[in-house]
Amino acid sequence: QASAFVSLGLKGINKSKAKVETLLLGVEGTKFRKPIVPGMEVEIRATITKNRGSMAYYDGAIFYEGNQIAQASLLARLIITEEGK
Repeated sequence: QASAFVSLGLKGINKSKAKVETLLLGVEGTKFRKPIVPGMEVEIRATITKNRGSMAYYDGAIFYEGNQIAQASLLARLIITEEGK
């Protein structure tokens, strides 16, 4: 989900008026360094590394108290429609 928001900003789409469907196509390089449990306040960071039409590649990481506790590279297809169109 965090990755989809990165793409919306890149394409100049108003997030409050967009409907986004994200189809997860692949996950690589996944590492979990510590468990994530209910009640933890985590920070999710997503960076788009490639964008080709509706296909996008992302690097994502999750941080807890400033320490990275998980990471993954994702391949997704985004279907973006703006409300009212």
